[in-house]
Amino acid sequence: RRSRFLPSGQHEGRASHLARPSPFGAAARRAPCYDPPLMMHVFAWDGESVHEFTHLDPAWTTQSTYSMLWVDVTDITPEIAASLASAFKLHELAVEDALAIVHHPKVESYPGVLYAILHGIDFEAAKHQFATHDVDFFVGANYLITVHDGVSRSIGRMRDICPPNVHIMSEGPASLMLRFFFVLVVN
Repeated sequence: RRSRFLPSGQHEGRASHLARPSPFGAAARRAPCYDPPLMMHVFAWDGESVHEFTHLDPAWTTQSTYSMLWVDVTDITPEIAASLASAFKLHELAVEDALAIVHHPKVESYPGVLYAILHGIDFEAAKHQFATHDVDFFVGANYLITVHDGVSRSIGRMRDICPPNVHIMSEGPASLMLRFFFVLVVN
């Protein structure tokens, strides 16, 4: 299952964003975790605020309702992959890579989309073990799609900080992806 990290003293579930520390502080690296119930989170910025949904309406990708979308998918299925490919016009080879269990880090450019695979490291100090996990990124003109197996605490941190910090989404999808890269390295 997927690990998500909360600042110490907070409980499972959606905690108040006002009590969250900076995602780049030490507390972000040593907080406890819990399992989220959803496979898809959609964050939509309308130019003023960030809205969170548990589904993607394909109309959002063609209408100007939202200026920027971030779709975060945990444990992608062929059905979800097909719906994302259709809604965002993703290249079939990139979608095939996102469905693959094991793949190497890479960056590929397709018409209108940048596809990247980055490996994060999950270190368990008590067991003196570490493992890598893949995070796939699809970056378009007004969207970012992240696909992962559920063990990325960096994705969890970004899902927690994006809604209350609208400037993060207002900077655009490429900037959001760079923030993920930074958080993956810091964590």
